[in-house]
Amino acid sequence: MISDNIRSLRKKAGMSQEQMAEALNVSRQAVTKWETDGGTPDLGNVVAIAQLFRVSVDELLGVAPAAEDALADAGATGTLYETVTQCDVVGPCDFDIDYGTVRKLTIAASQSEKLRVQLTSETVEDLASQFKVRLDTEGRSFDVEVVKTGEITAAAAHASVDCLIELPAEWKTHVELTGTAQEIQVFDIAPERLELVGKFEKVLLDALLEHVELDCNENLAVECRQLPQRLDINQVRAISRVAVPQDAAFRVRSRGIGNSIVLDSVSETPDAACLIELAGFKSELTVGC
Repeated sequence: MISDNIRSLRKKAGMSQEQMAEALNVSRQAVTKWETDGGTPDLGNVVAIAQLFRVSVDELLGVAPAAEDALADAGATGTLYETVTQCDVVGPCDFDIDYGTVRKLTIAASQSEKLRVQLTSETVEDLASQFKVRLDTEGRSFDVEVVKTGEITAAAAHASVDCLIELPAEWKTHVELTGTAQEIQVFDIAPERLELVGKFEKVLLDALLEHVELDCNENLAVECRQLPQRLDINQVRAISRVAVPQDAAFRVRSRGIGNSIVLDSVSETPDAACLIELAGFKSELTVGC
């Protein structure tokens, strides 16, 4: 369906609905309607969307390309191979997700009551035999584990495999993600609490989040396109940076031993609702635009 294709292309491009709307000179509400089957873009916007994401109109509309062109079109979008695991989620759940080792992890909202895990790669052909996704639910707890079952090494997965996890959009729950990635992107979801634990280098937050906790001892680059109500960063001997929106209202707090927070061309607002807190041991956090 065109709605699924638009949403998928936007997320793969790392764009928010606001950014896509601005690029097309339409409202965010229009983009939301297109992605949720509330409306269909007119012909002019279909062409503009295809040009924005560098795909053909046929591909955007879900028209299968000729067999001899399929491989070339797949290469043009940057993804050749994929495997998908999905299941229904009955009622609100707290998600505990171990995504293993990947290059990029993307977390996004699903408009259905499904959990969906998609692994993609340009070079790893048989992803289904290299990885298995284990699902286990009991009461309000839903455990997800991405497990290496083939001969692929962790180093190869870290260099060439991406993971997209879609969670039901309407439930405010607790989501904990554990693993190793070069980059983590968070779009659209709005859990009460989101925890990212493990080894990662870049984090993009583009969602209306209440409480985000980052437990990572790597030097982090965090971009907040939308500020959460609270951002906790727990580190040991790390040097990290948080980029906040221009003119964002926030306050900062440092806890632990030997930690410091540096403000770079920004200033805090003492009574701001948003709190950015650094905890741990001998770490430095710079907050700027």
